[in-house]
Amino acid sequence: MGNARAGMVQRGRGLRVMATAMAVCLVASLTAVAPAGAKTVTGKNGVRLKVASATVTGTGEVRITVKGSGYSTTHNNRFGIYLSFGEKPVKPGTKDAWARDPLRYYDKGDGRGTKWIRPGTASGPNQAVLQPNGTFETRLSVKRSYLARNGKRYPRSKSRPLGILTYAAHGTETARNAAGKRTGYSQYAFLQLTFRKPAGRSAAVPAIGSSEGPRAPRAAGRTSRVPDALRSGRGGPVVRRRRRPTGRRA
Repeated sequence: MGNARAGMVQRGRGLRVMATAMAVCLVASLTAVAPAGAKTVTGKNGVRLKVASATVTGTGEVRITVKGSGYSTTHNNRFGIYLSFGEKPVKPGTKDAWARDPLRYYDKGDGRGTKWIRPGTASGPNQAVLQPNGTFETRLSVKRSYLARNGKRYPRSKSRPLGILTYAAHGTETARNAAGKRTGYSQYAFLQLTFRKPAGRSAAVPAIGSSEGPRAPRAAGRTSRVPDALRSGRGGPVVRRRRRPTGRRA
């Protein structure tokens, strides 16, 4: 009796140890630090851009979440920054490049491809708030191929990758004084994106409530849905008709 009780106690301890180990494994699997495709880049003056995945799947417009930190809310007359999607600048920070590059970005004026990230409050869909601690979080639309403000379709050259970038707003990224000395505080950063075509499409499935549905396979050798017997007038069921009485008998 004593040996049996000791065995039961020992088995109970073993089950508790196994349950604890399984719980630890489950918690470890659920507490991932970041997605495998997460990407963060550091730009000028310590600004940082971050996305959950730098790989975009799809040929149309895709909305992604972009986070930023380390941005200044006091420099450049408190204008904040622009957040855009487009080609990487040839020479970031040079006056000639920045005079042309903003026209190359995806900007429809509705905040999809370009947003003004500003201190204070946002007053429209094309704006977002730059918090007092220099952080922001917003949604931005990206496309494998897009029509820019200059009327041209991009990308035009494989040597210039597509991605998300930030730069000081209202021309302050490249501001200079009369002596040509740079006075603007750079907030430039570029995070390259990789576009991947979606996998092959599967057979279309009728929507719920649709009158269309999968058709039954047609039997071999059948050319018509009407049975031969009914088509020829023979072999069908015999239907007897009842005659109506024409009058009463005397």
